[in-house]
Amino acid sequence: MDVDGRRLVSVPYSSETNDFGALLRWGMTPDEVDQLIRRQFDTLWREGAESGRVMAISLHPFLIGYPHRIGALASALEYILGHDGIWLTTGSEIMDHYLASDAAI
Repeated sequence: MDVDGRRLVSVPYSSETNDFGALLRWGMTPDEVDQLIRRQFDTLWREGAESGRVMAISLHPFLIGYPHRIGALASALEYILGHDGIWLTTGSEIMDHYLASDAAI
């Protein structure tokens, strides 16, 4: 979208893979959060065979950063990064990549 001569880009965001909702709202355990992230990834990985996918994991250091929780994130990331072709990136880098592509025209 063009707003006052500037491009406005929305990067996919999932409230489901948000540590705030998972840990506080839904009362998940760290192991359940690990499995939630892995299941989300597995589905997007399968879908990504035909077209790229974005998986956002929204994190709050004051929640996931506790010693009894951080291992769940480390475990999920190790699982994800164990797959070929994963691009661990930021929202800004995704936006730049999209704007440089033919899809943004």
